[in-house]
Amino acid sequence: MENYFDVYSLLNSKDMEEYLRKIEYKFNTAEIAVLIYRNRKIDINQKIEMYKEIVRSMPDMRIINSCEEKSIKDLIILEIKRIEELKKKFFSSKDKANYIIDDVLDSSYNPNCLPVEMKFGSWGEDAQLEIFRTIESSGWYNLKKVFSNEIEDEIIGKYYVENNENILVDLCTYSEPSSLSDFYLNLPHPFKKGDVLVCEADFLNCNGEIYTAKQIIVLDSLNVNTENNKYDENIYASAYFVSDTEAKLEHSTFGNYIDFKYYRGVYLGKNRLLKALSSYLKDKISLQLFLDANNHYIFEENIIDTFKYDRDDLKLAGFTEDDIDRYNDINGEYVKFKM
Repeated sequence: MENYFDVYSLLNSKDMEEYLRKIEYKFNTAEIAVLIYRNRKIDINQKIEMYKEIVRSMPDMRIINSCEEKSIKDLIILEIKRIEELKKKFFSSKDKANYIIDDVLDSSYNPNCLPVEMKFGSWGEDAQLEIFRTIESSGWYNLKKVFSNEIEDEIIGKYYVENNENILVDLCTYSEPSSLSDFYLNLPHPFKKGDVLVCEADFLNCNGEIYTAKQIIVLDSLNVNTENNKYDENIYASAYFVSDTEAKLEHSTFGNYIDFKYYRGVYLGKNRLLKALSSYLKDKISLQLFLDANNHYIFEENIIDTFKYDRDDLKLAGFTEDDIDRYNDINGEYVKFKM
């Protein structure tokens, strides 16, 4: 299988890919199949060929899912059939249907070039739609095919865009999920308590619509039993994040940990508290400094006694050099920081 394609590269998280490659983790048949299904960038036709290669060249496995023992190869064959049938229906020009673009997941898209609803006179798999040429950089969006008769379930095509190329990575309906969609993996991971991570995963909202959400989190705990041969139990990480609606930290659980990646961006606004929390959980700063940072970032208390803290500790708590200098004037008095 390794000679046919690079299994490690199937992981959506580069951090997970590098870690598992470093420890030379050996994937089994079920794990490879689920990684193909969950990959966000591989063309759906290439996925079909990968599935077929698994059926041809890899050993079968009996796995436990939903309290039933199932053959992974049987499930892969069902997945190939599902994709091929949906693809034929999705690209058919014989149906009375509208195509709707929604859930544009990258700010570089020009919303003025993305009408909410489009009616196409014809459709083909090789059709070059002018609407797709408005993409400026990489990102994701969903293209729904909504049938006029309101009886048939709408089909959702999930697209990834890179270098102005639109890559169809998945097709799904609400009523007929993939045979691999309920499988979860127990893979070793490099993440530790206090790490600042980006959690990116698909969810169903209250209207039954699929969307992708990103959240910056500080990891509290993530316990994985890599000896567990069951694939129906999602592994949840417990983590902290800054509330979007209230001035406070919240604690919750997050699934799909194999897509986590380290946050390497800049800490702005209230998100600076995440850096302070990370440093505290890793025993790099004191509880008192974390609480002072919390009061500053969350409650916007503009005065902090910087003189009782080391400058390096303040930086670990999320303050920049400019932040610290704004507090201390030439006479050693406190200066209010402008948020």
